[in-house]
Amino acid sequence: MGGVSLSQILFDGQVFTGLQARRTLIDYKEKAAEVTAEQIRAVVAKIYYQLVLSKVQLALLDSNIALLQKNQHDTKIMYDNGFVEKLEIDKLEVQIANVQSQKYKP
Repeated sequence: MGGVSLSQILFDGQVFTGLQARRTLIDYKEKAAEVTAEQIRAVVAKIYYQLVLSKVQLALLDSNIALLQKNQHDTKIMYDNGFVEKLEIDKLEVQIANVQSQKYKP
């Protein structure tokens, strides 16, 4: 005749320890996921700020280039009429080249 053996593990300490370890591991993974999500948000915000700043800087450089080119044009007219020296036009050309190199610098 076959025998049946049942054991009750309800009060076994290892079961409770295993369940506690499982819960602790789940809590740890949830906290790690929260930290990772927060880090991602911080990195995205930093990149967004850098992009906005770069866009503003490019706009300022474009504005400076346009202003220098206008000054160069006006100075050339004044040179043609004998009011300024050629050196002033050359200085403006150098300034324009410097600002343009800043704009295209990586």
